[in-house]
Amino acid sequence: MLQLKIPAKHDQTCWSRLYGSALALSIVEATRTHICGPVVVIVEDVIHADILTKEIEFYKDERQKLFHLPDWETLPYDIFSPHQDIIAERLTTLHALQHIHGGDILIIPLNTLAQRLAPKSYIQGNVLSLKINQQLDIDAFRRELEASGYSNVSEVMEHGEFAIRGSIIDLFPASSSIPYRIDLFDDEIETIRCFDPQSQRSDNRVDTVELLPAREFPTDAPGIKKFRERYREMLS
Repeated sequence: MLQLKIPAKHDQTCWSRLYGSALALSIVEATRTHICGPVVVIVEDVIHADILTKEIEFYKDERQKLFHLPDWETLPYDIFSPHQDIIAERLTTLHALQHIHGGDILIIPLNTLAQRLAPKSYIQGNVLSLKINQQLDIDAFRRELEASGYSNVSEVMEHGEFAIRGSIIDLFPASSSIPYRIDLFDDEIETIRCFDPQSQRSDNRVDTVELLPAREFPTDAPGIKKFRERYREMLS
């Protein structure tokens, strides 16, 4: 059993000769007794972050929570946005960090530390919840989804998309690994089911669904106005 410890505040220590997955095991063993706060592990790049995340997931016990804040994997002047799955994972992690405790582990690639994050108030203030028997105005709900960055499409296939066909709403929340199909009876939610985006067949029922925003920045009218003002201010 390894006896490595997390150094006290303002102290430094060096772990050496940790080969293979020994680093992941050392981190898990050291953080199990670290109750002063969560442990942030900074790695050199995305590849090492993914490897270390999988190794720590293997060694940690069910009491420890593991969080991974991925890099956007885009360059500053790329003409395309980060993949929606990456944005979804980042938003899920940022939302979950409000529940992080001592002994929990957060893995961050070095480049991610240089990226500005969405304000906590934006993420927490734009969470939508749906449940069985809830009253739902389709037009108002569509506007809420679009303001939160969701894309209105004909067929839902990936995170951040929704489709409305009569009284049926398909949506793929940023915080979920599967999409959901909401069936309305008049203006009341009758059923919420998971469905397969490939076959479009629905199966298991759930009682509630939580929706995080689909973008790390607001795309509503006030957000766009604020962007234009700051853009002109910085370039004038």
